[in-house]
Amino acid sequence: MGIVGSVPVYEEPTMTKQMEYPYAEMSDNEILNLAGDFASLEERAQIAITAELSRRQLSKADITQYRERVASFKPEDFWGQDKHIARSVNGFGTSICGECDFDSDGSFVTTKWIVMFFTPVWPLASMRVKVVKNGWFKYDSYQVRQIGSPRWKQVACVYSYLLLVFFTAASVNFLPSAATFVFLGAVCGLPWILRRLARARVRHVQHV
Repeated sequence: MGIVGSVPVYEEPTMTKQMEYPYAEMSDNEILNLAGDFASLEERAQIAITAELSRRQLSKADITQYRERVASFKPEDFWGQDKHIARSVNGFGTSICGECDFDSDGSFVTTKWIVMFFTPVWPLASMRVKVVKNGWFKYDSYQVRQIGSPRWKQVACVYSYLLLVFFTAASVNFLPSAATFVFLGAVCGLPWILRRLARARVRHVQHV
């Protein structure tokens, strides 16, 4: 066994070891990522990864360059291009509703809905997004990082809030004018208050 830099050079592994560590099926980046953590691999894995590096003619310099490239990534490099993620016309179409799981980079999880009469009817997908552009008369633009099936906890919260709004509107005729004004103000401001509290918790955790 010889040494090249910090990577040992072994003889070609047997067929059994090649099958145990199927590195031939991996991409160059995956191989370089494993080689960058060479010391933590067990001996047989080191033998197999060294042979694969040799077969692909990847050197210690390639491993170093890969490490430097990964270290230079910024969080925003992993986000997709900004885009409009929902469209509606006169209250019909798709729209996003709900914000939760705020992160320190300003992103949050929201859900895309089918809307009718400006009201969320059926959830389509939940996604982690970051607002790129705000506008009163234009659609917001977002960067999307993850898209998945609807997050049912958030869906339940949206439906619950819609029920609260419905019952509030239905009780207007049964409450004094002053109480109606306060109640409506509290219901309308509830989402904004909850989001402010959630963002404040994220900031607090950052500074703890």
